[in-house]
Amino acid sequence: MSMGADIAILGGGAWGRALAVLAQRAGCTAVLWARQPRNVSFSDARIAVTGDLAAVRAPIVLLAVPAKAVRAVAATWAATGGSGVRVSCA
Repeated sequence: MSMGADIAILGGGAWGRALAVLAQRAGCTAVLWARQPRNVSFSDARIAVTGDLAAVRAPIVLLAVPAKAVRAVAATWAATGGSGVRVSCA
């Protein structure tokens, strides 16, 4: 199942969650990928949370993972067919 959104955030830590909330406040729909999605929740339906990296699709993708994980997460996401403008927030 593909989760299309205005913006995608890869990383469910504090920085990723903050970026998702800011996107929502700006009127965007957001999808947030987290290694452990069961630990992340939002009250706003415009922020979807998933653990399936292959399902993340958006024209803008923010990488909000620890610096040591950027290469691995970006490569895995690209290998699943992910595309779009990527911005590293590490």
